Amino acid sequence: MPAAPLPDTGPHIGPRHAGRRLGDEHWRELFLHEHWREVFRLADVRLGRNDWAVGRYSIADIHLFRLFWRFVDTLHPTLSDYPNLSAHYDRMMARNAVKKTIAAESAGGYHFPR
Repeated sequence: MPAAPLPDTGPHIGPRHAGRRLGDEHWRELFLHEHWREVFRLADVRLGRNDWAVGRYSIADIHLFRLFWRFVDTLHPTLSDYPNLSAHYDRMMARNAVKKTIAAESAGGYHFPR
């Protein structure tokens, strides 16, 4: 069953969208962005002040690290809204294995935020 159409609010203000109307795609994008912010707010609370996702360093931390930096690089959230995930990111960035991986991937043109 197709989704019900979302309301059109008229012209969008801004040079990138000059003359375009805020239709379904715009509202879906806004919803997805807010959804991802909420997902990471929950992850931040769940991580709490723990150093690692499951009590000790594991593959879960690698996955969380990569998801969080993609979120940061894509949506540019206020990092102070995610203090526990930001601290986890910093712990991951301090690991020698991560530094070596970033150096190797950066040499190939891969971009890491921060």
